[in-house]
Amino acid sequence: MPNDVLTRAIDAVCSGTHLTADHASAVLDEIMEGRAPDVQTAIQAIRHLAADPALAPSKPINLGHADLRRVVIREPNLTVDFHNARFVASELCWGDLRGVNLRKANFNKAILIGAHLQGADLTQANLEDTDLRGACLNRTKLDAASLKNAIADNTTEWPKGFNAGTAGVVIQPAKLFTKRFTDCEGRPVR
Repeated sequence: MPNDVLTRAIDAVCSGTHLTADHASAVLDEIMEGRAPDVQTAIQAIRHLAADPALAPSKPINLGHADLRRVVIREPNLTVDFHNARFVASELCWGDLRGVNLRKANFNKAILIGAHLQGADLTQANLEDTDLRGACLNRTKLDAASLKNAIADNTTEWPKGFNAGTAGVVIQPAKLFTKRFTDCEGRPVR
């Protein structure tokens, strides 16, 4: 869950505004008392860096081993580019990555159970040994993506015409914990 105190502070600093002494003190309290999720800080910083090409990182973003469960990276007018990003062994369960540029991203051994990836560009992405059970991949670009030994089930939604078996995906029976109660568009599943 995002921390509002940190969100306001990161927004202010990234826009060039100085924090008041009271706000800086409140931010320190949040951090020192363990209420500052690392992922929130990273995602907010990436959002602001992406808004100004002059500040964009020169190296690919590395989120390897990050716990990104339920992270929401999609926002209106968001142009964050995760091209070449490393999500190796990351947990993005139920994460919202709809429409995000993930070309050549490395998701090797990542856990994407229930992740929303509709419309994302995963061209040439490494999805080997990735857990895609219950993930929504409809309208996703998977051109030349490597899915060898990725795990999926019958709740995983694929782009129209995509053949998961031919791509090397291992299809397992659905388990109760991966069964969604809504489809990729948020409609109830009966």
